[in-house]
Amino acid sequence: VCIKVCPIQKYGMKPVMEHYVNTGEVLGKGTEDLEAYELPGKGYFSAGKLPRFESEFFNMPTGKVEDNLLMEFRRKVNKEDSDVDDSAWSEFTNDLKDTINKKPNIIDMGMDMEE
Repeated sequence: VCIKVCPIQKYGMKPVMEHYVNTGEVLGKGTEDLEAYELPGKGYFSAGKLPRFESEFFNMPTGKVEDNLLMEFRRKVNKEDSDVDDSAWSEFTNDLKDTINKKPNIIDMGMDMEE
């Protein structure tokens, strides 16, 4: 969000500093042009409106995607007090194949994991 609403990111350092020197104000502050943004899965937020996140949103996975897939598969196995059905195994193997076939990207906080 900070980068999305940063006047320097939007307009550039020179125009922002010139505007500030001339007016004492931050270029674009409080305007839809600068402060409105959209977050995937959360919607559009106009100037002055803030998104709300459930606490679960901040439980970011760490490590490699394939490690997280295995941990999720383990949770499913332990949760279902019986043998794992073919669909759970098939889902795990398909997700693992997709992960292996992707170009490796190192991105903080598990953001490389798709929903």
